[in-house]
Amino acid sequence: MTSAYHVHQVKPYHRWPSGDSRPLAVLRYAPDVLAQRYGLTFEEGFDSFDDYQRAAIKLPRIGQVWLMHYEGEPADETTAYADARADFGCVLRSLITVLELSSREFSWVSPDAESSSGEETPC
Repeated sequence: MTSAYHVHQVKPYHRWPSGDSRPLAVLRYAPDVLAQRYGLTFEEGFDSFDDYQRAAIKLPRIGQVWLMHYEGEPADETTAYADARADFGCVLRSLITVLELSSREFSWVSPDAESSSGEETPC
């Protein structure tokens, strides 16, 4: 499947604009599936949680979202992280649009995104 939108991979922020990130949603795809589907390259690294694979993408008018898979998490899932102060409803709508996803392709969505995802305020 090819996305109608260009998925723009970027170098990850050295530091999130607010200073922190939070999980936005969990996609039902392993990093290798996302890499093949969208032409992403996942880098390997580690932080205070565990070893991980990460690809940073830039969403129009939103900023970066990191697609991360930590060692020990279910192999067929990847978590999307966004800036802690972002409008999670806007970020989720943009992610769904750019990656051409449906709600069935998420195993979990942040309550902060669900509470505002139905609103049609401009992002």
